[in-house]
Formats: sequence, structure tokens, C-alpha cells
Amino acid sequence: MHFDIETDTTGIFPTPDRNAVIAIGCAIGDQKKLFVSETYDDDKKIIEDFFKFIKYTDPDIFSGYNTNKFDIPYLLERMKINNISPNLWSRTESEPQFYNNNVYIDGRISFDIYNEVVKDQTIYGIKNRRMKTLAKWLNLNDDIVEVDPSQMRNLVNTKDLREYLKSDVRITEALFNIYFKNVLTLAEMNKIPLNIMVDASASFLPRIIHGRAFKKLNIIADKNNGERYPKHIHKKQGALVDTFKHGLYLNEGLSFQKQGFGARGIVYQQFEYDL
Repeated sequence: MHFDIETDTTGIFPTPDRNAVIAIGCAIGDQKKLFVSETYDDDKKIIEDFFKFIKYTDPDIFSGYNTNKFDIPYLLERMKINNISPNLWSRTESEPQFYNNNVYIDGRISFDIYNEVVKDQTIYGIKNRRMKTLAKWLNLNDDIVEVDPSQMRNLVNTKDLREYLKSDVRITEALFNIYFKNVLTLAEMNKIPLNIMVDASASFLPRIIHGRAFKKLNIIADKNNGERYPKHIHKKQGALVDTFKHGLYLNEGLSFQKQGFGARGIVYQQFEYDL
């Protein structure tokens, strides 16, 4: 499902505690929907209708541009303000979780196209990485609709707003078709679950490739040492780690012991810190 939201603005960057959502556009397969509010300060009905459509279509992937940092967090705050359960995003009735630039939704994937765009070195020299700037750079289509985004309140429930939102959803889908193919191909080639590949860091693939090579050489394994060396299980030892002095220490010396259990017995080390 490709989606985009528009919020009420009057020259100041919108915040969910002050500005409602005035429209939501989405497309999944051949189905396209616009949910447009009749007023600038009441978005409960369009949010409820949007999630009814999500329940009906049951998408595997949410696709958008900067949705992990803006659209999804914004909608979540508006849902809480309107007493709408945030669990409607997931398939397991759990609330979305955020970590770095990723959003984790149980049973679904949040694919933020912007996260892929910032890593794209083929667009070197582009003025900025805004969605419409990128669409023009890539010559995606000729129907890019422009409005003044700082004065969205003036467009509430108008034909201009509908055309603007339709254009944004079309651009989102076109960009998805470019950038998602790379992620899907890497996931399939390397036999990695798609949700992990979507959220992967730049160093993830090299670690996977090296790890698998080391496994073939029996340098590392997916078994624990007891399973790998059953003859030596009786020699297995562990270590105890503890905090020996609790609390906050200001302007005084702090002592603690670091204990390690090595092959030849117990090793004690004493450290002094002046905080």
C-alpha cells in the first residue's frame, strides 16, 4: 500500500498536537482511495476510514516517502488524540515500534523510500532529496502537481487538494517500483528475510557474506560450544558479572572489582575512578 498524508498548516511546520490530518491518499494494486476531511481541525473520521480500508485490503507492505519519520509518527499521535487504537497498524494487535530510522509493525513491513534515496549515489548533484525534486530528476511523469505546502488550510476539501494528493501517491508508487526492486533482489539473492533486508544497515550484507564464509571454514558456527565440542562439556566454565556498589557518586573515588573466570582460575583486578 502506497500512502501519503496532508496536514493542516498556516505557515508554521505542522505538529500533531496542533494540526490535524486533512487528507490521506493511498493505492494498493488497482484500488485507489482518497480520504478527505471537510474541516481543518477534525480528522477522526478519515483516520478511521483509512484503517478500515487497511483492514479490508490487508497489505503486506506500507510504502511512502519519509513515512518512518513523519507520516506514521504523525498519524500515531493523531490516533491517540482521537482515541483510536494504534494497534490497527499491525496484524497482531501491537503498537508500532521505532528504532533509528525504522518502524517495526508486526506482520507488515514499513518501506520508507527516503531511506533508500539517501543511499543512492546515482543522483549525485541533485538539488535536494524531496520527493517531487527526485521525481523531476528521474523524469517519472508529467503530471506533478505543485501547491504551497505552507498554506494547506486554504485547500481543505478542495479539488486542488485531491489532485495534489493523487499526484503524490502516483509518485510514491513510481519511486517504490524503482527502489524496492533493489532491496527485494538482495534479499532473494542472499536468502535473507525481506523485513530484515529492508531495515538493514550498510554493513549488514558484508557481515552476512563473511559470516557464511567463516561458517564453511568452521571458524564460526550456529551451534553453542557444548554442541560443537561435546567431549569438553565437563570443562565448561562461566563468569559472574555484578554491580558491587550502587548509586550515583559525585566528587569521590569509586572502587569496584572486575571478576573474570579464566582457564587457570579466578582473576581479580582493582580499578580506581575519580568522578
